[in-house]
Formats: sequence, structure tokens, C-alpha cells
Amino acid sequence: MSMKAQRILIVDDESAQRRVFCRLFEAHGFQASAVASGAEVLEMTAQAAPLPHLILADISMPDR
Repeated sequence: MSMKAQRILIVDDESAQRRVFCRLFEAHGFQASAVASGAEVLEMTAQAAPLPHLILADISMPDR
């Protein structure tokens, strides 16, 4: 599997952080997408196929 096929999901409540990480990973050939909460991760993974290869999550997000 090529690196370009690798999908990364960024989870962060700060939109600036999501944009920075998406741009960084996309610049290196990854497919990056981002959501703002754990609830959005659950919705996205329940509906989306294919699933991400990696989920990168902020560990200190406010409870929503």
C-alpha cells in the first residue's frame, strides 16, 4: 500500500490545529480529514468507508 493511500483522521476542538495538522499530513502525501469532537468521530466512522488508518486525537478537549 502506498503512503498516498494512508488515511489520517485528526480530532481536535481547535479549528486552527485541525487545519495545521491536515495541511502537514497532506503535504507529505497522506489523505487527512478532521473533526472537532469524539462524537463526530463516532458518527464519521459509523457511516464512512473506508475507515482511517490512524486517528490522531487531542487528549484535552472540553466535554461536548
